Amino acid sequence: MALQGRFNIEGARRGLLLAFLLVALVLGLELMLLRHVPLAQQSNGVGIPYVVASEAFKSRPPAPIGPKEFCEAWTGQASSQVDCRTALSINDLQPLKAGNAANTLEQAQTQVQAHLAWMKTLRSEMEGQAKDRPIQTTLLAALNARIDAADRYNEAAQPLQNVDPYPRMFQWLLLMDGVSYDSLRDQFRLKRWDIARLLDGSERLSLRGQAQEKTLHRLPWWVLSSSALLLALGYWRARWTGLVCIGIYLCITSLGLLLAADAATQFGQNSLYYGLNPLGNQLDRQLDVQLTGYALLGSILLLKPWLSKFSSVVLQYPFASVWVVAMLVVTAYALQSPAIGSETLKLGLALLAASLMTDQGRVLHLIRKYAPDVFQPRLIWRAFKRSPKVNSNAKATSTSATRLVLGHIAGPLLNFSAFGFAVLLLVSMVFKDLGGALIAALVLVTTLFLVFGSRPALLSLTAMGLAGAVLSQTDKVQGRIQLMLEPMTASVSDFARLAAFTEAAKPNGFGLGQIAWCNQEGTCLPLQVLSDYVPTLLNGLWGPHLARLLFVGICLYFAAMAGVACWRFLTDRGGQRLMAMVAFFLLLASLFQTVITFFGNWRLIPLTGLGAPLLSIGVSTMLAPTLAIALLLTCSSRSSPAT
Repeated sequence: MALQGRFNIEGARRGLLLAFLLVALVLGLELMLLRHVPLAQQSNGVGIPYVVASEAFKSRPPAPIGPKEFCEAWTGQASSQVDCRTALSINDLQPLKAGNAANTLEQAQTQVQAHLAWMKTLRSEMEGQAKDRPIQTTLLAALNARIDAADRYNEAAQPLQNVDPYPRMFQWLLLMDGVSYDSLRDQFRLKRWDIARLLDGSERLSLRGQAQEKTLHRLPWWVLSSSALLLALGYWRARWTGLVCIGIYLCITSLGLLLAADAATQFGQNSLYYGLNPLGNQLDRQLDVQLTGYALLGSILLLKPWLSKFSSVVLQYPFASVWVVAMLVVTAYALQSPAIGSETLKLGLALLAASLMTDQGRVLHLIRKYAPDVFQPRLIWRAFKRSPKVNSNAKATSTSATRLVLGHIAGPLLNFSAFGFAVLLLVSMVFKDLGGALIAALVLVTTLFLVFGSRPALLSLTAMGLAGAVLSQTDKVQGRIQLMLEPMTASVSDFARLAAFTEAAKPNGFGLGQIAWCNQEGTCLPLQVLSDYVPTLLNGLWGPHLARLLFVGICLYFAAMAGVACWRFLTDRGGQRLMAMVAFFLLLASLFQTVITFFGNWRLIPLTGLGAPLLSIGVSTMLAPTLAIALLLTCSSRSSPAT
């Protein structure tokens, strides 16, 4: 006995040592990724507070008259009655000029010249600080470009014969204000990332820069400490399964966070269009999302007993659960956003499919094994006829048994099927979320296949194909098909820029921390690059071969975890079977979404607007896989009973 106890102690020590080494390996991989997070000195957003705090910036003059106000003062008419580019009436195309137009022109000229002189003073001070603060280089380049463009308009305000000074002054004011004008709609729109926003939104941008600087300094500590805590919880709850599952999860999410950090600090460099970084706030947002996902994962691992109570409620009231989920899905789409609605639909459908499989799975298995004829349409029709005609007691007994069997399973199946198809039609036709509807449809077809076999699943796939053929005639889908087939000539230039980015990155990619968000000509990747186009971004990061290898690895990860969840469903009992099946369907949905997103970026199928799970920014790519992994590890607990 003493010898056996000693062996047990030695085995426990070896297990703890191996677990510690695995934790060290995961944290080391994360640290290797985080080492490539750009420094705060590389971000023009972090440089904004220093510019705002300078003496030259504090001495700025009042802002000049706006282009809309100048147009209305010159013409004496509301801008809706005038083409402000030419000061012509939209009714009779006659030139309009108010009596005080000359004074308005002189006032605008004086104000804008004073503003231009102040910008040159600010530039001189920034150039003097550039050696000590290279962080301001990008801002200085944008300011230089604005001053050079404004100088071309800075000519004497003396009216020349046969020369109308109005168009020149109007264009000058548009430039200085960072505003675009649409004469057809009478719209003056601020260019959100123009250098002029530094002047009228300095306080907000300064606070954002300070927050980003703090985040960049603390990022490694937040990520590594959270990761160590999650790994400890995973080992406590599920031993080696927990360590491996959470370790891979942490590495994937850390890679996504690295991409967000790189974009938040370096996107827009070399571009005159983006004087300010339009993705500057994405690091803080994604870090909040990621830490929230970590907190959700840890909370579920800690609160396992409450999950059992929730599972029993869902199994006890299946009909109410279906329509509560339906209300939540519609509310999320109507009041929140398509991304939140899509995640709610995914979670709700996974919960209901898991409830159906848990409650009726054994019965359906026995029926398919011992009475497969029950699902034949002829017998179903006879079973539900009010007065079946029978010729013998045997037939009567058979029909009665068929009716009883179908009566037991028909309610939950029809309830689930009605919910699935009704919500799919609503989401695709009303809310126009084709990507979310596609994922939900694949989960629904998988459920029907597991319940009824291949025939209903094939019929459902056929119905999906017909619906897809109808939807493919809409303008939205036609545009995406054109984008897939003809990326260089499509009306939307996203794929043309992505194709050029991919070609420039071949064969081995730009490498971590060296992504070329904008080329030498100043053309940048689409702003949706961190959500819709992460697979293309991975091509540019490591080259196409490693990007494909990463795709295969992520798919295998989700497939392996789904297989473990299915095994737990078959071997567990009670509420844990429901949690295992919810995890299975969520992992399956994540696998489908990964394949669809990567194939869409590789132009094998049209784009769907879906992000890559755990890699793209936003809650919509974090919630489902995080919940799935948490539920799976809860089911894999050492204390879970097995049959």
